[in-house]
Amino acid sequence: MAKKTEERELTVVEDSGPIAACMQAHGIEPRFVGGSAVRDDGTVVLVTVGGEKIEWAPGQPVREIDPIRITGVNPAAKKRKPITGTGK
Repeated sequence: MAKKTEERELTVVEDSGPIAACMQAHGIEPRFVGGSAVRDDGTVVLVTVGGEKIEWAPGQPVREIDPIRITGVNPAAKKRKPITGTGK
């Protein structure tokens, strides 16, 4: 018999606070955030859907992040012809 897995609670990002400030500073939409936390010293840690870990403290300069590392999707990737399915 398979084990019953616990359902994960979805966290709602507030419009204000350190996590929202970090997302706004880096230009990241909430749908691209996989996880977030605020450390005791006030440093915000974000993990994007693309796998980028961002550590940011208020007042620090914002570093440039590749859009692929935020979204996890390469817009320049060649579209492939579907082998099967409705798109054929």
